[in-house]
Amino acid sequence: MANRSNEQARSRAPARRNTPTPLSIPPHNTPHASQTQLWDIVASSHDAVLTSALDGTIATWNAGAQRLYGYRAAEAVGHPITMLLLPERLAEWRIVMERIGRSESPDPFDTVCVRKDGALVDVALSVSPLADGHGKVVGAAAFVHDITAHKQTVADLRRTLAQLTESQALARMGSWEWDVCTGVMLWSEEVYHLHGVNPAKFQVSYENALGLVHPDDRTFVKETVGRACRNGGSYVCEHRVVRLDGA
Repeated sequence: MANRSNEQARSRAPARRNTPTPLSIPPHNTPHASQTQLWDIVASSHDAVLTSALDGTIATWNAGAQRLYGYRAAEAVGHPITMLLLPERLAEWRIVMERIGRSESPDPFDTVCVRKDGALVDVALSVSPLADGHGKVVGAAAFVHDITAHKQTVADLRRTLAQLTESQALARMGSWEWDVCTGVMLWSEEVYHLHGVNPAKFQVSYENALGLVHPDDRTFVKETVGRACRNGGSYVCEHRVVRLDGA
C-alpha cells in the first residue's frame, strides 16, 4: 500500500510543477504553443521585460532586465519593484499601477530608473495589465528600453545647434535647406533675423523667400536657382533683401 501511494504521489508531482503561476502566462485564450513561443521571445529580448504582482512584487525577470539593472533574477524576483525607482518617481508608479488594476494600459512614457550600482538610467517604459487564466488582472508586465544613448545624442545635437546658432549670429550668416521635390524649406535662426521676420509668424517656403528678395534682383535670383535645379549643380547668388521689419 505504501509503495502504491508513493508511486501515485510521484506520478502527480510533474503536474504540480508544470502548473503555471498567474504571472507567468499570457491571457487565458492564448494557445499553449504560443505561450511557449512568446516567453521564449521575452527571455531572449535585449530589452528588459519583467512582471510584477499588483502589490509591486517582482515575479519574472528576463536577461535584458539583468543587463539593464544589474540584478540577477534571484536578486530581483520576490522583491519590490520600487527598488528600481527613484523616491521622487514613486507617485508616478502608483498612478500607473492604479490604472493597471482597472485593466487600463497607460501610455508609454520616459522615466529614470536606478541600477544595482546606484547609477541612474533613462528608460522608455511601457506597462500593460497581466491576467490570470480566468482573465482577472493579477499584475503588470513592464517593457523597458534603455534610451540613455538616445538622450545623449539629442543633448549633443542641441549643444551643437546652439553653438552653430551663436556662430552664425556673430558672423551675421545663416543657413537654409530646400527640398525641391517636397517644397519643404528650413531656415536657421539667423536667416530669420537677416530678413527681419518673426519665426513664429513667417511661413517659410521658396515663394515666400523669393518675395523677400528686392524686386530689382528677383528675376536674377529666379533664373539662377532655376538653372541650378535643372543642371543639378551648386550656385552663388548675391542679391538684396527687403526686411519686413523696415530695418
